[in-house]
Parts: sequence; structure tokens; C-alpha cells
Amino acid sequence: MNELRINEARKLLLTTQDKVFEIADRVGYKEYKYFVSVFKLYTGMTPKKYRVLNIKE
Repeated sequence: MNELRINEARKLLLTTQDKVFEIADRVGYKEYKYFVSVFKLYTGMTPKKYRVLNIKE
């Protein structure tokens, strides 16, 4: 289940301007810090860093 949520969060980070805590809530994480820790476990970086490194201009 975490993998599905993180994959959806990855898409949202790249396709929206929503804040990270809003994306966390949308994919089912009520605790922002927990979301960041799970995201980092799956991707090796924080959501903010993921967005900056992968955003297509």
C-alpha cells in the first residue's frame, strides 16, 4: 500500500504545484513527517528534493 501511495505522490509532485503536506494528505498520510520518512525510504530523497531534481520545465 505504501508503494502505491508513494508512486501517486511522485506523480503529483511533478504535475502539480501543491504543497508537500497537501500531497501527503491526498495520498492518505495524515502525518507529514511520517510521509516524508516513507517517501525517503522508497526514493532515497525528500519530496522537496525529488520535485526539484525531476521537474520538467
